[in-house]
Amino acid sequence: MNAIQSSPSRLPSTAPKRLPVNKAAISHHRLYRVIAAETSAKLLVNCLLCLAAGVGLMQLLPFYYSQQAKLQEVKGEVNRTQTRLHNLKGNFTRYFDPQQSQRSMQEQSQRVSPQQPQVILIESNPAPEEPVSHH
Repeated sequence: MNAIQSSPSRLPSTAPKRLPVNKAAISHHRLYRVIAAETSAKLLVNCLLCLAAGVGLMQLLPFYYSQQAKLQEVKGEVNRTQTRLHNLKGNFTRYFDPQQSQRSMQEQSQRVSPQQPQVILIESNPAPEEPVSHH
């Protein structure tokens, strides 16, 4: 009886034929897409961080220059103060040096020591003027 039954004939299907797809290839393709998306996201975040750092530095530059100007001003003031301090130290040691105390008293009081010989400048007689002759 089996022989009498006719086998159902296959009609050509109108659906497009599917090519055999390798599941491993699809898996690798998806993996590459995920890695590319992750790398792109990291690159974008790093670029944004670099941009933010650059903007921050640009905002700090005026502050840096003003601080440098103030530093130069303070250094100049320190140099002037050191020079003044050096002069004051020299005067201090001179005023309180026992060997120089006599000289500093003379400078301050305009008095002369009795042991010091006095020097008096006398103007020499000027040359006589030539008589003016009137003609």
